[in-house]
This record gives sequence, C-alpha cells and structure tokens, in this order.
Amino acid sequence: AAAVALLGGPAAAQKKPDWFDAAVKKVEASIDPPEAKPGQTVTLRVTVKLNDGYYTYPLRQEDKGAASMVNKLTVEPGPVVLVGDPADPLDYKTKAEPALGIEDLRYLPGTAVYEWTGVV
Repeated sequence: AAAVALLGGPAAAQKKPDWFDAAVKKVEASIDPPEAKPGQTVTLRVTVKLNDGYYTYPLRQEDKGAASMVNKLTVEPGPVVLVGDPADPLDYKTKAEPALGIEDLRYLPGTAVYEWTGVV
C-alpha cells in the first residue's frame, strides 16, 4: 500500500518531461519487509531502471562543482515515516567534466537503487 501511495499521489499525475520516456524504462518502489506491522522498522527502496545510453545522478555529489547534478526524490506522507537521510547507491561511476570545472561527477547508468529507513 505504501508503494502505491508513493507513486500514485498528485506528483505522479503531473506531466512528465519529454526526455523521461526515452530515458526511463521503469520506476518501482518497495517496502522490506512487505508485511511490516505498526512500529516496525522497514527499508523503502526506489529503483530506477534506465534505457541503454542514459544515466541518472545520486542524491548528493561530493564535488562542489557538480552540486546541482543530483536527483531530488520526494515521498508523499503515508503509513511509513522516513527517518534519517536517504542512502545513495554505492555502485556509481565517476568522470571528469573539465569544461564545467568538475573533477569527480558521480553518475548511475543502468539501474539505480535509493534506500531510506522508515517506521510503519
């Protein structure tokens, strides 16, 4: 139920940018364990699967020059209260973008999994 609330709220009804369908194969949300009871700690996972040739960004960049090249994921309030900061995928790639003054741009090709801890 929480996954449906995350993806089915008012934000999901907004028009997607033109590039979205070309870049994004699928976005899924899941709760682990799926049958959690009130008061139980869970992990919320948002998985973004991209088409070949596309990549996305982590939620944070270490290089100050790349600070604007991040994902900004939001979660609608629901039965799970998120605690702490979300965790970025650790399997990112890096590249330099000297023309932009960036030595260490982190990016995620293929599939990116973002995780949050929450309490039901």
